Amino acid sequence: MERITYDKEIAMLTLNFELLDAVNPSTREVLVPENFSFAKLHTLTQLLYGMQDSHLHLFKSTDDVVQVFATFDKEGYDEAIYYQESAATSNLLEKPIDKTIWYEDELSIDEVIVPSQPFVYVYDFNDDWEIAITRGAIDENAKKTDSPVVLKTVGSDIIESIGGPVGLAHLQAVLDDPSNEEYDDYVAWLHDTEINVPTTWGLNNMIQQFFK
Repeated sequence: MERITYDKEIAMLTLNFELLDAVNPSTREVLVPENFSFAKLHTLTQLLYGMQDSHLHLFKSTDDVVQVFATFDKEGYDEAIYYQESAATSNLLEKPIDKTIWYEDELSIDEVIVPSQPFVYVYDFNDDWEIAITRGAIDENAKKTDSPVVLKTVGSDIIESIGGPVGLAHLQAVLDDPSNEEYDDYVAWLHDTEINVPTTWGLNNMIQQFFK
């Protein structure tokens, strides 16, 4: 996949997020600058879904040809490059890497993401959360800003280390049934009787603190 180049003023575009394999829909619609970096997109996705940034992550194209790697100290990216060059098997991905690899600080979304061809954000290679991110239309009338703007949010956050979408669905089923024998244990662990469902106002308020 080739990088896309633009010779025009930076505009705002819509990104649509969808938590994959979720029993209940969990989506977000956000305006971002079209030159938004994948590093910033990582931070934004974490905020949108209540993540704690405590696990490895990557972005990949749906055809798995392009991957954008990053971890706390680039070990995931460096390992991917190493195994690609040595034609060995990555212990992160459990298969040979034969694709275009970039580091997320060095690439912006407008260079590779095109409309109707979603990228997938993968978080926690054990729980294997996957969020499809699809580029929408450019909003010529939107105010130019470095800070993302949440337009719409539907559904809950994820829960760290719960077992991915299957674990989240089980947790929700238990919380919906106080007579379930696991109910008290889960409430004590979660410190609540329900999974957080963010509001548009709440997300925008939090995002503004991170993207000043």
